[in-house]
Amino acid sequence: MIARDKPAHSAQRPPLRDWQQRCLTKALAQLSPKQPHFLCQATPGAGKMLMAAVLADQLLQRDEIDYVLYLGPSTEVVNRAEETLAEVTGYAMNGGLGARGGCYTYQSLRQCLRMLQQLGAQSRVLLIWDESHHAGRLLATQQGSNEWGRALLLLERYMRYTLALSGTPWRTDGHCLPLLRYLDVPCDDEEINETSLKQRLVPDFVYTLQEAVQDGVCRLPYIHLIDNRHIQLTLTHTKHKKPPQQKQFSSIPRLLRHSGVGYADLLRHDAPMNYVLTQGVAK
Repeated sequence: MIARDKPAHSAQRPPLRDWQQRCLTKALAQLSPKQPHFLCQATPGAGKMLMAAVLADQLLQRDEIDYVLYLGPSTEVVNRAEETLAEVTGYAMNGGLGARGGCYTYQSLRQCLRMLQQLGAQSRVLLIWDESHHAGRLLATQQGSNEWGRALLLLERYMRYTLALSGTPWRTDGHCLPLLRYLDVPCDDEEINETSLKQRLVPDFVYTLQEAVQDGVCRLPYIHLIDNRHIQLTLTHTKHKKPPQQKQFSSIPRLLRHSGVGYADLLRHDAPMNYVLTQGVAK
């Protein structure tokens, strides 16, 4: 990537929402060599990427950074981010000659890690890592990081600033996220009848679903529970060549108690998924 003068472009970005402007103001005031990391925790659908693109544009205009790197979990997400960054900044963000940045999936980071490290060593780079919960590490340590988390840690040390975006900055495996601040807080463990410590994430800016609904940014979510009182499970015995057996279950929770059925099996089954999608469209 070689920097070039900013091209003229007439694209007009939509005005920032109030929460986006407040987050942008705080990030511009806070980001510094002493505080190079910033976490924006905003509810899904609130417009985190637009805020991130405007922040990148402001830092470029202030001559605080030379390039922008974006990491996302999928090609579709990465492509949308590239379009937003290019539209807001007026620069190509495809990682090619003359571009002022590049957008990559976490999965592809390993293949281009050395190149991006060299870019960071020679230039001032803002790293935007989206849906940050996809990267993980063990509590209070860099050990046990998942593959994406390890690659992120190897890249981060070469970055001028990092901006983490997530609506759900936590992981079901209990691991912390790299680069972010955690505080030790007391936690009563009833099983061993003593108080231990757990780590609590400290975001730099939070925009909740409740605030988004009140502001008209997001719609009020409705949760519809779906169950089935007449579930039939057919068991086949391929090794012993026994005839198939059929079992009846009066609910999904009862079905999931069967050792041979997991929740993921329901998600991969066409019939329940078609029903859920049909009901969702109808609602």
